[in-house]
Amino acid sequence: MNRHTLQVLEFYQVLEGVARRASSELGRDRVMKLSPGSRPGPIQLELRRVGETATYLDRHRDWPVPPIPDARTGLERLELEGSVLDPKDLFTLGVLLSSGRELNEGLAEGASELPSLQPLRERLHKDQESEKRIGKIVDK
Repeated sequence: MNRHTLQVLEFYQVLEGVARRASSELGRDRVMKLSPGSRPGPIQLELRRVGETATYLDRHRDWPVPPIPDARTGLERLELEGSVLDPKDLFTLGVLLSSGRELNEGLAEGASELPSLQPLRERLHKDQESEKRIGKIVDK
């Protein structure tokens, strides 16, 4: 789709509206990088995920969305052999681990209402022992 068509359809304004509803800066960044698709399969899957999630959150308004911190700096640093994390990056990674576990637990509890999100749940890393160790080393 060409840029003019996207402007006529107000695609970028729609992206901005969706991005404002994201629960994290990473989510906002990802939404703003989206582009229209043309293959029905992936589009239908994504629409199913969004529909299930919207319905679930509407029914379970008290379900807390775990924080998703931007841990890119720490993760990039860990790619370098012999690197060491500073306390802020270690804390951020600890929050990310906790959030991943909490999201996994929430998706497990809602499995019957969120079937298209279960493959995501299976990919979430769970390491509560590392969460505890990080919590003993650093805090806010």
